[in-house]
Amino acid sequence: MNVTECLKTRRYIRRYKPDHVDHSIIDSIVSSASYSLPWKNTQITRSTAIENLSFLSEIADRFTPDYNSNIIRQASLLIAVTFIKGRCGYERDGSFTTKKKDG
Repeated sequence: MNVTECLKTRRYIRRYKPDHVDHSIIDSIVSSASYSLPWKNTQITRSTAIENLSFLSEIADRFTPDYNSNIIRQASLLIAVTFIKGRCGYERDGSFTTKKKDG
């Protein structure tokens, strides 16, 4: 299966097996995602794999809308993707790269 076929035939999964995900698979997914080109090569994304079930429950309870909390509770792993704020769209001297500034 190539990337285009994968994107066109994807489906949403809302039920997960409680199986452990091997760390080599996690590494492969995160490594593949790092090939998506960031603007001006700023490398602002960070990925964190969360496997601790009590932490996943806390995320589901405190930070997730009700309709998604049950989905997170049944997953054995959550990959949180975050970014470094204030880095993308700026030059090294701190000035904005475009006239849109940070918009």
